[in-house]
Amino acid sequence: MPFPVAPEGQRYGDSGASPPKAADDLMKPADQLLMQTNPAAPANDAPIQHAGLPVRGYTSQPDWKVSHVNRMKLFEEKLLRELDAMAAAVPGGDFDGRWLAIGRTHLEQAFMAINRSVFRPQRIDLEDDDGRD
Repeated sequence: MPFPVAPEGQRYGDSGASPPKAADDLMKPADQLLMQTNPAAPANDAPIQHAGLPVRGYTSQPDWKVSHVNRMKLFEEKLLRELDAMAAAVPGGDFDGRWLAIGRTHLEQAFMAINRSVFRPQRIDLEDDDGRD
């Protein structure tokens, strides 16, 4: 899967390119982002419960957890775009591309682990399970 790219002729990290506007949310205090309410929320501010993914093991999630993971996705995207800018310089020998790729993989794994810690997907039953643990 290709990584997001900067506008034609620019690299993220260059003075002329900037990440999408949504990245501005990274500058908001965490409590504002974590406690944001959904614009479609009922007038009584009842908590919103999001249906789980149509994937076994994923359950419905409260709005604050979805907001928190979305915030983590913004942080992840910002870091990945910085790495994209570094990767663009690799052919010139400025950075060791192998270690950059290793670092990128570890960052992706870290964010995946963080997001799993929030959503806490469950183990699933298999067809041949007979009720034993």
